[in-house]
Amino acid sequence: MSPSHDLTKQEAQAIAIKLLHDSQPDAEYEIFSDQTMERDFGWVFFYAPRRYFETKNPKYLIPGDGPLVVLRKDGATRFLPTSVPPIPAVAEFERRWKSGHY
Repeated sequence: MSPSHDLTKQEAQAIAIKLLHDSQPDAEYEIFSDQTMERDFGWVFFYAPRRYFETKNPKYLIPGDGPLVVLRKDGATRFLPTSVPPIPAVAEFERRWKSGHY
């Protein structure tokens, strides 16, 4: 995707939702809107299967579901690792983005 303008949050969220749906349609992922982080590079979306949203039962979470970055300039996406907590993972991505090595 190569938009001629910087993406809006709504456009970035639509990209995130489509990617999540395409990757695991049965999970019916939803985004935690109140946890979305906006950074210079774009947005970081946190998500979980709809069943978790409905029940709040952790058994419906899917191991390995890490935060999803959507870049503001071109709509490119990156999944962040789950091997570190989300805040350090975002900080590391931002550091790499600023240096051009993401």
